[in-house]
Amino acid sequence: MKLDIYSILENFILFSVLSLSMIFINLVILKNGLRNEYESRQLQLYDKYIPIIEDLISEVRKKQHEFDNHIQALNMIVYTNDNKEDIVDNLKKYTEDLSYTNRLGALIKLKNKVLAGFIYSKENEAREKEIEFHIKITNYDIDTRLKDFELVEIIGNLVDNAFETEVQDNVVELIISRENNLSIIEIYNKYPHIKQAEIKIFFRKEYSTKSKKSRGYGLYNVKEILDKYNMSVEVRNQHRAEYNSNFLVFKVVFIQ
Repeated sequence: MKLDIYSILENFILFSVLSLSMIFINLVILKNGLRNEYESRQLQLYDKYIPIIEDLISEVRKKQHEFDNHIQALNMIVYTNDNKEDIVDNLKKYTEDLSYTNRLGALIKLKNKVLAGFIYSKENEAREKEIEFHIKITNYDIDTRLKDFELVEIIGNLVDNAFETEVQDNVVELIISRENNLSIIEIYNKYPHIKQAEIKIFFRKEYSTKSKKSRGYGLYNVKEILDKYNMSVEVRNQHRAEYNSNFLVFKVVFIQ
């Protein structure tokens, strides 16, 4: 009888050791698989946005060349043309081009070149959709523990959500700044005032600020990523006097 008990105990211990070993091996494989998945998603991101960054640089160089021509043309108009309307029209076009190029220059100064390429693609998308899209950058080095593809996914989902709200004469603003030595991302978009109770359910799966027929996972995905890093997104209403409209504001503070 004793021999049977010892045999059972030995078999149980052996089985337990083997089971634990298999669990450990599976965890290692899973961890490596996740690491490979992360690396793969990073590479896909680089493959997608590096060519866009090259387009951005080419666009800035092109605009710089156009500026030289504009300056020469303005000088000629001022000295040879007494028509004030012509001078004003040309000055207006020059300042509009200058404003656009300044925005492109700000993107190039971003340390995260993948993010720069992504934002440039959104700038082009906004022009195609005739959305008034403003980009304000005062922090060119975003300190965050997030992977590049996670950062792009967060900003991308928030910007897409703002672009697709179906608000008439939509206005969207992306701000990258720093507060208390922490990097901040804010997305503003023109939207009717929303009650706090509805704001609380924004990040549920399948909830959308778009039309009732369109259900999305964008905001839910933002929450999923931030939860991994014990971070969150703040949502609030803010009246903008310059537009005489309410704006919905999404703010992410990247805690180290």
